[in-house]
Amino acid sequence: MKKKQLGSKASLLNYTLSQVQRILLSSIRINVSIIIITFFSIAASAQSRIAVVNGTTGALKVYSTLDSALKFAANGDYMYLPGGTFPADTITKKLYIFGAGINPDSSAATGITTLSGNLYITKTASGGQIEGCSITGNLYFGTTAADQEVKNYIVKRCFMDYIIMGIGASGNINSKNNFFVENIISNTVQGQNATNNFFQKNVIGYRLQDLDYCSFENNIIDINGGATPIYRCNNCTVKNNAFANVGSYWTGYNYVTRLDDGSTNLSYSNNIYNLNGFNPQPIPEDQFSSGNRQTTIDSMFVNFSNASIYKKNFRLVSFSPGKNMGTDGTDVGIFGTNQPTKTGWVPSNPHISNKNVAQQTDANGILKATFKVKAQNN
Repeated sequence: MKKKQLGSKASLLNYTLSQVQRILLSSIRINVSIIIITFFSIAASAQSRIAVVNGTTGALKVYSTLDSALKFAANGDYMYLPGGTFPADTITKKLYIFGAGINPDSSAATGITTLSGNLYITKTASGGQIEGCSITGNLYFGTTAADQEVKNYIVKRCFMDYIIMGIGASGNINSKNNFFVENIISNTVQGQNATNNFFQKNVIGYRLQDLDYCSFENNIIDINGGATPIYRCNNCTVKNNAFANVGSYWTGYNYVTRLDDGSTNLSYSNNIYNLNGFNPQPIPEDQFSSGNRQTTIDSMFVNFSNASIYKKNFRLVSFSPGKNMGTDGTDVGIFGTNQPTKTGWVPSNPHISNKNVAQQTDANGILKATFKVKAQNN
């Protein structure tokens, strides 16, 4: 791990991060009555319906397919996807897209929202958001080198395999100021050398790689037991994370176990980490890194052994060195900060926790249905 003084671009990162709480906590104008009415129409129909609310007038339109909803939506519109499976598509407009959630338990009443295949977000979608959707493939920035420069996009409480922030081997240094919050990324974030991006409270299966001037805060990283969870990243801030199960890699002449490889100028603060391999190399304590603690997996989480990601309990055990160890005085990992990861990864749109819909209409042609809907404040 090669270190030097942070470069001038660090000021850009600090400026961006100073806006994070405002951006993530700012309320999104949701017409609750329209959404609830839409949920009733969805439940009463055998076919899933997608609601699109005009971001200016509040007018509602309903579509039966995702591609038609994306085609006719306008910049600034809000799109609400019910539980069910939709072919993943390409997002080319600035839209605020909300699914029914990704956790089968929390979204049992509606079913989770699944986007089947790879999802693509292009430059013209910059400034938008997607939340509460389970993507069976990868999340890509761009479809070609010409449209891969995505900025100010929020990906929140989604599931995906990889995040790939650019197209082609040349990389993508222009996607910046994007926020990835409370997601489950089952494999790797491939940054393609994107700069000034923010990753907070994500569960990451393997590693973060090829990212520059980025911030990694309160994530759980490397739950799958891979090597070098931070790979070819430069000038990044790494704080309040839990590195779960770091394995060994071959250097060309021996095996070593360490948090990063091929990286320069990383600042580590108040992380806990489990080096589960040959020749472990702890984080050195110096002017760039402080407050980090090496530990074991048994001293991290309440329940890490369950095979299902949604059955694991990533809260810290009472005796974990990560308790109240974060730079802000809260726990490291996804249940730290003043706004911990939301239980069940429930999205911020009104959530149906229970429904009871009759199988057929009564003698008067009325379909009886009862719903329990709870508004969400984040």
